[in-house]
Amino acid sequence: MNKLESNVLSALSRAETFLSGEMLAMENNVSRAAVWKAVRSLKEKGYPIESEKKRGYFLHPTEKLYAEGICLSFPCDVFVFESLDSTSSEAKRRLRKKPILILAEMQTQGKGRRNSVFPSPPSGTYFTLGVPLRFPLTRFPAYKEMLLSLIAEHFSCEREEHSLVKEGNKVGGVLLESEVEYDECTALFIGVGYYPPLANKLSSLSALCENLYAALKK
Repeated sequence: MNKLESNVLSALSRAETFLSGEMLAMENNVSRAAVWKAVRSLKEKGYPIESEKKRGYFLHPTEKLYAEGICLSFPCDVFVFESLDSTSSEAKRRLRKKPILILAEMQTQGKGRRNSVFPSPPSGTYFTLGVPLRFPLTRFPAYKEMLLSLIAEHFSCEREEHSLVKEGNKVGGVLLESEVEYDECTALFIGVGYYPPLANKLSSLSALCENLYAALKK
């Protein structure tokens, strides 16, 4: 996706009504024809954009993952992948001084607890939120309980240790990891895999990440 496509997609993601091609062209200092080509390319990539001659362009809600559709109130780098070895591994590779969110439509080497393999079929949703955060190791159990409860509640699931369960069937799982220096944690990684289809996927994931981050900052 080039810069213009990304800018157009970001603008359409924030808008609640149609945006004119003229407005998008002015904001990006390009021609209306360039905007039209960017929209056409986005449509070909699967984004459900409606075009009307007199009204412009409108992006309908979609289950497709894209970084511009994740709306967070805190500073966070967001990266989306069609396929990835592990969102947890990628978050650890990329985490610097501010939170990072890694999302993938499929994992090829999904990580479970105790180095187990976490099954990651393409129909699921997989993400890891990495947060630079210093706290005593003794607080980790309390954080774990709080985060697991928040995630289970968000998906209307029951918990069986780190597994998410509905009607006796496992529908997902949670992996909590930390970086440690001596007796202090310096970063926390919250990995979530959820198998069933999610209605309003992007807004649901945005809301969950907001709640997780707010809970950690209390």
